[in-house]
Amino acid sequence: MARRPNVQIQVLPFDAKTFTGRIAYRFTLLNIPAPGIASPLEFAYVECYDDARYLDDKEAVTAYLSLWGRLQAAALGPKESRDFILDAAEQFA
Repeated sequence: MARRPNVQIQVLPFDAKTFTGRIAYRFTLLNIPAPGIASPLEFAYVECYDDARYLDDKEAVTAYLSLWGRLQAAALGPKESRDFILDAAEQFA
């Protein structure tokens, strides 16, 4: 999958040096293009223990975009992540 041009895999090490708060839930950022002069739809889908929500408030979406940026910056790069995964696979083979 990592060799596909539309896929980017990055591993976030347990010892990553970034503040992300306690991320104990999944989130997905969605950007749905709109035709013509309409603005695209931007929202965050957040899964919690007993609920899931779609957030479209600009401040909430911006907060999740910022969080995603910090996670991506703290993660290994795509090549390093691929090497990490291959090494881990060899150890457990």
